[in-house]
Amino acid sequence: MNFPQNFSRKLEVLTAYLQSTNFMWLASLGVTIITFIVTYYKAKTAGQSPVALHYNVIIGVDVLGPGRNLFIVPVAALVIFAINFTLYKAVPKDANLIGFLTAFTTLAASLILLVAMLFLLRVN
Repeated sequence: MNFPQNFSRKLEVLTAYLQSTNFMWLASLGVTIITFIVTYYKAKTAGQSPVALHYNVIIGVDVLGPGRNLFIVPVAALVIFAINFTLYKAVPKDANLIGFLTAFTTLAASLILLVAMLFLLRVN
């Protein structure tokens, strides 16, 4: 296919931005905020009743507790974000691989914790 020159250039710029570390940091922060919102919704709807805090495939729900304890998961995501962002700012700017790996690891951890929270909320 022969795309117009302007569209091709815009596509290259968009692809470069999506591969940049800034996008990964923003996406990771966004996923962490979504995790907080989902957790807040579940903790608010649970009220005083106990909720499942841990689920095991073999045993099932093995830890129950108050809804406010659900916030451990998004706080863990925030701590991972803060530690990795501090490491990212501490390394020299010419170490592109380390910066990319810290951003990618943070995004992957945030997504995994969001999925874990969604599965945990499905059990409740």
